[in-house]
Amino acid sequence: MRAIVTLTVSGRINPIFSGYRPLFRIDSFQSDCYITNFVKINPDESSNVNIEVLLPDKFKNLKNGDIFILAEGRKKVADGIIIEI
Repeated sequence: MRAIVTLTVSGRINPIFSGYRPLFRIDSFQSDCYITNFVKINPDESSNVNIEVLLPDKFKNLKNGDIFILAEGRKKVADGIIIEI
């Protein structure tokens, strides 16, 4: 899926790079994911990225416009919105 991801300033002080593997959370579900197709995102910046969820069966009802968060453990590091399934 394609999404726009914005790193939160309070969640992470270092940038992320292609291949980053945070938790993908939406509603009460979560799964590990891979984020690719970008070079670098600094805190407080946004970018179009590809996201591959490792347990896609949990997320069959995703649709364009859905809002999600990316996390490292309990710490939220980014907000995102799905732009293409």
